[in-house]
Amino acid sequence: MTDPKSAASTRPLNPFGAVPRANWRAKVEADLRGRPFASLERPDAEGLARQVLYTLEDAPGAAPVPGVYPYLRGPAKARARIAPRIEAGAQRSERMRVALELGAQVLWIEGGEAPPSEGDASTLWIADADAADAGAGSLADLLAPIYAARSDALDTGALARALAGADRPALLIDLRPVHEAGGGPVEVLRAAFGAGVAVLRAAEAADLALEAVAARCVFAFAAGLHFFDAIATLRAARAGWAEILHASGVAEAEACMQIRVDTSRRELSGLDPWLNVLRASTQVLAAQMAGADYLGVDAFVADPGQGETAWRMAVNTAVVTGEESHAAAVADPAGGSHQVEARSEQLLQAAWAQFAKDESAGGWLSSLVAGEVETRAHAAFEAQSKALAQGRQARVGTTRFPERGFEVSEVPRAREYARMRARRSAAAFEALRARAGVVRPRLGLLGLGALRDYKARADFGRDFLATGGIELEEASSLEQLDALVSRLEAGEIHGVLVAGSDEAYLEAAPRLAAAAARGWWSAVARPDTELAELGPVLAARVHMKADLVATASALLDALGGER
Repeated sequence: MTDPKSAASTRPLNPFGAVPRANWRAKVEADLRGRPFASLERPDAEGLARQVLYTLEDAPGAAPVPGVYPYLRGPAKARARIAPRIEAGAQRSERMRVALELGAQVLWIEGGEAPPSEGDASTLWIADADAADAGAGSLADLLAPIYAARSDALDTGALARALAGADRPALLIDLRPVHEAGGGPVEVLRAAFGAGVAVLRAAEAADLALEAVAARCVFAFAAGLHFFDAIATLRAARAGWAEILHASGVAEAEACMQIRVDTSRRELSGLDPWLNVLRASTQVLAAQMAGADYLGVDAFVADPGQGETAWRMAVNTAVVTGEESHAAAVADPAGGSHQVEARSEQLLQAAWAQFAKDESAGGWLSSLVAGEVETRAHAAFEAQSKALAQGRQARVGTTRFPERGFEVSEVPRAREYARMRARRSAAAFEALRARAGVVRPRLGLLGLGALRDYKARADFGRDFLATGGIELEEASSLEQLDALVSRLEAGEIHGVLVAGSDEAYLEAAPRLAAAAARGWWSAVARPDTELAELGPVLAARVHMKADLVATASALLDALGGER
């Protein structure tokens, strides 16, 4: 009888054989039904091509063994230490207590005076490099004074004092402000490499051993909403840092980057804020799979009334995800994914090219001081904001399937710096809701033809307008046009949205043109649809490529909503 274990050991991993890329592409093209394959491929906010089909042919060659140089996933089978970010404030002591109660291994305390438990091994206090009481036992944030425009160079004295403390992390290289300002993966990696090299140079000038400095640096990242990009960014960061340390003479065994990951405050939304819990969950799982050393999750709201509940959910999200996913039980759970491997290499090569450009121009810190880093980050953010406003990207609860009403919850905000001002993706949409809450805009809906003729466009228009807090009534028919106009003149509604087929628009145009001379009118129609006499009197057209923010703002302007 054959030994099943022996048989399993000789069985090929893929008994069906490799499937050529051409076969996969043919399958995709068949599903596209005549649309070109290239129509699926769109560049990201930084201009890098993002493929929709990844195969073995896209992978950058044989992946290194997990847990060894260049440490793509960090130490093998290492579980992230739950280290909630606890900021200075009235609730700090209570949050410390709750975090420890729920299983946090590290208290990551940022700002304020040194906590009473500073000497405890489970506490890391993050202090600016120029803080009066920063020194032994604290985790010195060397970049904060530069972000804040209080300094134009690293403080080598603070670096030396931090290293004089206990044998634990001493130096924080904080990349989160770059992300929160709008920077994409390449910009953040560019900052990581540039800031890391600046620290090594400062250590060398202070006659400090680079091995000791590298071993006690922690790089802090914020995870974005794109799950695979979050994983690829951390893998690329470790590969690039390992290469830098190796070139600096640091032994391969000492070249593993220590990483902290926090959930993104840039992507928190005050609209339907419970969805922030789901956003945090995917970011936490990405960090776990990428092998983060320290992990923090922000509360989904900053409302004091939800304070303890929100904080408990934040800590539990990190704890439960680690326990349930068993990400640490696998040496490299993302390894072998053609998409992750290819994207990691793509991000690394793009960031490395920009890092080399910075080095030839005086270093990354010089571009930070000159404002170039913030300018690039804000440009990337504007590109993303435009994609959100035009519907090319979506945020559930904010731009897609928005919750009705005008309530905007307060959410945790990123720290503001003079040289790195934070941005938030939902801010423009929250501002629309706040304006709408003043005038309470309500539109009538005029459906042309049978329900089947206008329902799809009416439903699209309803969700489109709800993004700006604009309510759309149930449909009236063309026979009820006079009653609808009377309600408009009486101020019971603020305008009318027309929905129907292109043919119905043309047929009803004479009657609609006369009615549209009174009040605010819009229609759900493609931007290139000719609406005869009706076209010139429409205040706006609602369509899939319309700018959500601009269209809703135009309506609120017409209604006198305060900016």
